[in-house]
Amino acid sequence: MSLPEREYFSLKSLEKRWAMPLEDIYYAIESGLLRACTYLEINWMEFCYREGQKLIVEITTRCEGWAGVEPKDCRRIFSKGERKLTSFISVRNDGHILRLSNEPPQRPITVSINDLMVLADDCKAFEELHKIDVCTNGKKIRLLRATKDDSLQLPQKLAFVASNNYQNIQIGEQLFTFGMIQAKIIKRLHDAVRQESPWVNGKQLLHYAGSTGDKLRDVFKSQPAWREIIESDGRGYYRLKYAA
Repeated sequence: MSLPEREYFSLKSLEKRWAMPLEDIYYAIESGLLRACTYLEINWMEFCYREGQKLIVEITTRCEGWAGVEPKDCRRIFSKGERKLTSFISVRNDGHILRLSNEPPQRPITVSINDLMVLADDCKAFEELHKIDVCTNGKKIRLLRATKDDSLQLPQKLAFVASNNYQNIQIGEQLFTFGMIQAKIIKRLHDAVRQESPWVNGKQLLHYAGSTGDKLRDVFKSQPAWREIIESDGRGYYRLKYAA
């Protein structure tokens, strides 16, 4: 009887799966190349998004489930064995920072090395990206192989250059000009990329930019090419296509 496919992997199981020193796995997590998560029991959590240097609370609710652990916190966990944490990262690509609520007050959560897991989707994406051979039944195989067909390669990443408070954007050789509210939205998305939480809720973007509209496409109707810069996940969240 075959077991159901794993939903997550412990770090020790990845050590065997990849026949890789545990220290190398630690390094990948500390460097932000591989996301480590922990399972949170029921707590009151604040779902926040960053606006400049401030965290804005969007909603406070009781919840449980998987949450990402920031690389800097993982580094301290690897060094000390455990760490008390009050904030985490959403695993839903929605750009939220999850913070333990002050009202009602919640105690910090102790996360140890053994609590850190890697979700199956993150594991497989990492294997594909880095062409990692997987050990199975004592043999090494490559589950996802690189192709020599140029037509299947990812497009070259283009440089993203912003000027005049994001009203002028250059991507590769293309130039775009935006109004003030449009520029604020692009700036917010660019900040999200640099904070490694690229997906941002559309209503948050409109609120941040001071727009009275309720749809992003209405704000950008004067610039039809905006979809060449911004992409949607189809569920109300947006990110920049090109930025670093």
